[in-house]
Amino acid sequence: MSSKIYVLDGALLQCNQGFVPAKLLVTENQKVKIQGQFKATDMDVQVPATFGQCKLKPTNSGYLPCIPGLQRWTKTTKTSTLGGGKKFLYADSECMCGTGGKVTIMQPMQINTAGSIQEQFKEIAMTIPGAMLGNDKAPKIVETYWMDEEGKERIDEITFDQKAAMFVRTENMNVGERVEVTVEEEEGNAFCNGESTKVFSGTVRADGTVALRLVTIDTNQEVSDNNSGATAQASSSQNDTAVAGETNEKEVLETGVINKGQRINENGKIIVVNSQLQRAYDWIYADTPSNSEMKRNGMTDFDVKNVNLTKSYPTAYLKAEFKSVLWGFSDIEDGFGKNGRDLANHFFTGQGQPFIFGPDSNPVQEVKDSDQFKSKFLPALEQELVDRYKSNKYVTRDVNRPYNFKTRLPYYSALQGMNPNVNEVATFVGGIQGCLANYEIYKQDGEIQATITNLSFFDTFGAGWEDGGADGTMKQWIPGLVAMFCLQHFKNVGDKTKFQPFAIMLNIEL
Repeated sequence: MSSKIYVLDGALLQCNQGFVPAKLLVTENQKVKIQGQFKATDMDVQVPATFGQCKLKPTNSGYLPCIPGLQRWTKTTKTSTLGGGKKFLYADSECMCGTGGKVTIMQPMQINTAGSIQEQFKEIAMTIPGAMLGNDKAPKIVETYWMDEEGKERIDEITFDQKAAMFVRTENMNVGERVEVTVEEEEGNAFCNGESTKVFSGTVRADGTVALRLVTIDTNQEVSDNNSGATAQASSSQNDTAVAGETNEKEVLETGVINKGQRINENGKIIVVNSQLQRAYDWIYADTPSNSEMKRNGMTDFDVKNVNLTKSYPTAYLKAEFKSVLWGFSDIEDGFGKNGRDLANHFFTGQGQPFIFGPDSNPVQEVKDSDQFKSKFLPALEQELVDRYKSNKYVTRDVNRPYNFKTRLPYYSALQGMNPNVNEVATFVGGIQGCLANYEIYKQDGEIQATITNLSFFDTFGAGWEDGGADGTMKQWIPGLVAMFCLQHFKNVGDKTKFQPFAIMLNIEL
């Protein structure tokens, strides 16, 4: 889609961690309109209807409701013409949600000159669950669209020697049912070999979508999804044999989300809990444990004496000691200790909100390059998914209840904090406590295979009993950890908004 297409009030947004599209409410521009609607700016973050449920908030009974926390948009106009530093959004603008999702523009609402305006709005309506009139439970196709060759991004057109994948989204159809789509020529522009129509087919996946065979345009022409003339019909056949001549092509069988660990949402905070939904001591703060309580939880007399001495120091001193430790373990690549400083400041004043390391951050790159991740965790997880699919013919039966995988999560020990290749992730994360991952099951060359396309790791950033010296872990000899313990458990009794533990999220794209 052209970057010159603007985003207007009522634009449809999609979140990669949500389930349904949502409309953008423009509040920061009440002056500039095009086509009768206010143009959206990088400061417009209101999504009244939300994205339904949030994949980052799983519980035993499903997902918790989405609570959008959109951050300022990126990939906007380069200059501000509205005042107040506000920049207008383009159709390819994007932003992050504070919970961890990536939000992109599904339909910008600026009507392009190509195609009927009435048909454009009809297409928009069909993408909104519940917008179809009546209570018809018959199988139906509600959307047809093109994706790039990898099946990751929607596209509007393909040109000479490019490949694309056609997708459809269905309703009221079972996994494995066959769908056929007929693409007709546009205004007499026949396909190669003089053909005027092409028929593609595929089977319904767990999320209701169908990935059809790859399409190559062999003449120097363009095919637009708005003008392709595509029509679709569903059949009840469950034969998943590949179309003749497609044996070398990738046939996507299932996509979805898998999970490990338990997390709850508490007033917008992501909290890591155990299988009984109970939080560990590193999530508790401002509790002022007594000497006897510290001893009951594994601290020696020396540990208790050390904690009591440390908590007597001024808060400013403890903050400086703790911050200097995180700074010392930060790499030059992250901006001369920026990650450490940011984490410390978030612990001081973040009020328990998650701290997100994005795909380009140094800790994420350390994870991706580590042997624990690329040689052990990732291959083992993909093999587990393949084995499960071969056994059950699915990985996730219910898209609202992700499969809880068994593969062991990566662990980065304190000793690895001295290794510059993994020092940040070892210091800031250590033992990862949870994961949400997007997967793809596909058949190629007759083999069932699995790919993890992106994932988020979760860990708790907080001081537990062991950080005060419990169980002989000797962590109290690491400068700053006892300072952190005292800040979290003693120094915020009068102001509990300070020194709260929080969840670290590492968002990894593969």
